[in-house]
Amino acid sequence: MARIIWRIVQASFNISLPVSIFHMFNGWLNGINKELMYKILVGASALCWTIWLSRNDMVFNNFRAVTPLQVIFRGTHWIRFWALLQMEDDLMFLWVVVCLRPRL
Repeated sequence: MARIIWRIVQASFNISLPVSIFHMFNGWLNGINKELMYKILVGASALCWTIWLSRNDMVFNNFRAVTPLQVIFRGTHWIRFWALLQMEDDLMFLWVVVCLRPRL
């Protein structure tokens, strides 16, 4: 299942596949804009997390086999959730910077 999901990602975004976890986080996206690279890494992390959760559900919770589409949908949920958390962190940082700056 994981192999199929990574092939879908490869075809959808026209990027090469990482060959290992080490490669994914150390050099997989060399030459790509840093801002885009961080977004791709968040998506890859969400995908790894989703594959892990789906496998655990099948093994430990006796869920029936999930399809790659279900895993990708679950992954998009985690990406959106993490994006909301990131926005809150950005807003908190902005609030701290604005409120704690020296007054003129």
